[in-house]
Amino acid sequence: MRKVGDRKVTEGEGIPSAPALSAEQSSIVLHSTLKRQLIDDWEFVTKDHKLVPLPREPSVSAVLSTWLLSNSRRGIADKACKEIAEGLREYFDMALGTMLLYKFERFQYNQIIHGSAVAAKPSKVYGAEHLLRLIVKLPTLLVRARVSDEKQTLIFSKMNDLAKFLHKNGKLVFLPEYSPAGQDYIAKTREE
Repeated sequence: MRKVGDRKVTEGEGIPSAPALSAEQSSIVLHSTLKRQLIDDWEFVTKDHKLVPLPREPSVSAVLSTWLLSNSRRGIADKACKEIAEGLREYFDMALGTMLLYKFERFQYNQIIHGSAVAAKPSKVYGAEHLLRLIVKLPTLLVRARVSDEKQTLIFSKMNDLAKFLHKNGKLVFLPEYSPAGQDYIAKTREE
């Protein structure tokens, strides 16, 4: 509460509040197969000590390009889809090393991304398994980024389209099984 003139005013009084986004506008709906994919992904890496073999085909960049083509009319994707795909690609490249990897994957990441003479963008090396991890974190990230409700609605709409695309094309973009990490790899991850 604060004092204005000679009366006390509660915060926000007299200021119209923006309508809150509905649950449908502020969430990403995942089909049960995508939820299962996330659970399997977690179990493969954290419990079974398996890794996604890298580089992945299709890569995040390829998945996003294919999604753009599937959403295009006469071969031309709408501007919002292009911007969101490019933004996701860029954000993926920045966020992978800090927020999308399980501890067990960090050694692999350092070997592939930082241990090579040629700088590789994560979106060209990693695949849909890691992209899905980013998609489920987006609602929290958008709130922290203070994105306007209008932009959030658009982003969530496009992310739901992308989630539907991943569900529909799951057999093409997700690995059914990961590769076992060798004993040398496991030992090196324990050293870090």
